[in-house]
Amino acid sequence: MTASEHPDASAGTSTSAFVDAAPAGAAVIPPAPTRRPAPSGTAESVVAQAAAAHSEHSGVQRIAKRLGKGLNTKSGSCLADVKDLAQLLFIDLNDASSAMPVCQLITELPYDGNHGRWSGIEACLALASYMAAENGEEKLSSDYAHKLRAPDRESDDDFRNKINARMRQRSLNEPNLYDREISKAISAVDKKTELDWRKLRVQMLLFLLAHGGSETYPDEELARLTSNELVAIRNLASESR
Repeated sequence: MTASEHPDASAGTSTSAFVDAAPAGAAVIPPAPTRRPAPSGTAESVVAQAAAAHSEHSGVQRIAKRLGKGLNTKSGSCLADVKDLAQLLFIDLNDASSAMPVCQLITELPYDGNHGRWSGIEACLALASYMAAENGEEKLSSDYAHKLRAPDRESDDDFRNKINARMRQRSLNEPNLYDREISKAISAVDKKTELDWRKLRVQMLLFLLAHGGSETYPDEELARLTSNELVAIRNLASESR
């Protein structure tokens, strides 16, 4: 479930696109919503702080090493690394204080129609929305959820919007929560595979919570399922360390 290696410098710029005047080699963090101050320092320093907090965790160290080379916001694999690190910090390690600043490295990036790049940003928006709500920051949570729904507002074509809305509603009403795969892993006593499938399930639950609008899963049920899933994942993750 880890992201692929970053492309080399010939595939894109190695510095951040957040601020044109950023010092060479340092990606400057974009401004977060005014209700929560952006973390200080560069993106690399935020990643370094998260890595220092979990110096014995090989997964955190592996992703942090890649991101330590610089945050390239044009790279889908780099955005995926940010997503993977934020999810690892919160979902596995229950460290919201480290996960939120990592999410904020990319939550202010706009939707540009590139769905490949957007997937990492979208996952961080869903995670940030959940963490903000858990911290009692309902307005901030709502802001992140609104940004996550940016693709829903991309077209001015009424017919296309109707088709997209129909397809989107179907995905919200009939999400794949990997029940069959998880049950199979449990039966086989394959905890590693069970953990991998549960992580995919909680990612879908976080998206459903942030997006809203499911006609089969009320928000209260989604919140309950998400909470239960996080407990199960953290128990499995602690056993594997």
